[in-house]
Amino acid sequence: MTLSMIFVLTILACTIILFITEWLRTDVTALLVLTILGLSGILSPQQAFAGFSSSAIISIIAVMIIGAGIDRVGLSNYLAQFILKLGGRSESRLIAAHAFSAGLLASFLRNVGAVALLMPVISRISMRTQTSKSRLLMPVAFCAIIGGTITMVGSGPLIILNEFMASAGHGAQYHLFSVAPVGLALLVAAVLFFRSLCTSLASHWQRKAFWSTQNLLSQYLRHRRSIF
Repeated sequence: MTLSMIFVLTILACTIILFITEWLRTDVTALLVLTILGLSGILSPQQAFAGFSSSAIISIIAVMIIGAGIDRVGLSNYLAQFILKLGGRSESRLIAAHAFSAGLLASFLRNVGAVALLMPVISRISMRTQTSKSRLLMPVAFCAIIGGTITMVGSGPLIILNEFMASAGHGAQYHLFSVAPVGLALLVAAVLFFRSLCTSLASHWQRKAFWSTQNLLSQYLRHRRSIF
C-alpha cells in the first residue's frame, strides 16, 4: 500500500467521522476535503472542480431553488386548505393526506424540501384539529423519502446513477418518469401502512384508556349510585 493510498484512506475515515459527529457542517466538511485533496496533489485542479460541472449537482441545486421559491410565494397556505378538505378532522385521513402530499412534493423537490415546505402546514393543521404534531411528522418524513423514487430528479442517488450510466456508455439516460410505477407503488403502500398503523394504535389507546384507573373509578361510582 502506497503513501498516497494511506493518505486518501485517512482523509476518507476523517470525512466519515465528521459527517457522523457533525462537528463541522456537511458542506464545510465537503469543501475542506476537496481543498485538501487539491492542495496535496492527489487531484489536479481540473479534477478537483470537475464535480461542479456535473449535471447531477446542477439538478440538485435547481430543485432546492424551486423548493425555496414555492415556499416564498405562499403555497403552504393553499396546501394546508387542500389537505384539510381531504382529511377533515379524522386523524387517519389527515396522516394519509399529509404523507401522500409529502411523497408527491418530494418527487420534484427532494425529501428535505418537501418536509420543509410541509412543516408550517402541519403546524397550522395540528392547531386547528387538535391533532398531535408528532404523529403527523413521522409518516411525512418516511413518505418524503419514498416519494423521491417517483421521478429521476427526486432522489440524489437516482440523479447520479442516471448521469453515470450515460457517461459510461450504458445506453440512453432514463427520462423523468421512468421509475414512476415503482415509486408510486411504494408510496401508496407506505401511506396505507401508516394509515392502518394509526387506526390500530388508536383502538389500542382507546382500550387502554377504558381500563385506566380513572375510568374504572368512574364506572364504580356510577354503578354504586345506581344501586343506592
